[in-house]
Amino acid sequence: MPITRSMFRESVSIRNELTADHIELGTFKSDLKVIDVKNIAVTKGEETGGAIFVYEYKMNYHLAEPKNKSLGEIKIIGEIVFVDKASIIADIVSDWKKNKKIGSELMQTILNYALREAQIETIEQSKKVNLPLPVSLPRIKPKPKSSAS
Repeated sequence: MPITRSMFRESVSIRNELTADHIELGTFKSDLKVIDVKNIAVTKGEETGGAIFVYEYKMNYHLAEPKNKSLGEIKIIGEIVFVDKASIIADIVSDWKKNKKIGSELMQTILNYALREAQIETIEQSKKVNLPLPVSLPRIKPKPKSSAS
């Protein structure tokens, strides 16, 4: 399933100002969904069609203390261009317009691609506004010292 390119339409990061004496980070909550599918013209041949999948990714930094407050949010809206046979693209776009649904295999492909792109951007955005990294990065650990016999 050929994805030919992707791009961001919008990338917004907000760190809320908090005035509480005690701040305790709670949970990170992310949400990823396809919000639109559009047909596009593709110049690879008569039998070729294209679709743009528009997705939205949000990362919220909820606080445990003070309750019901947020440290911040990152929101990304992106596009993924998908190319296939014109008849397949027509079916995909038609199903989306009727039911707001995408076949599970294609949905998995699109969401995995979007998730990878969005998480990389989220890491960059979190650094810019001093929010905690939204994913755990690998760490180098020293080898345990062997005990002499």
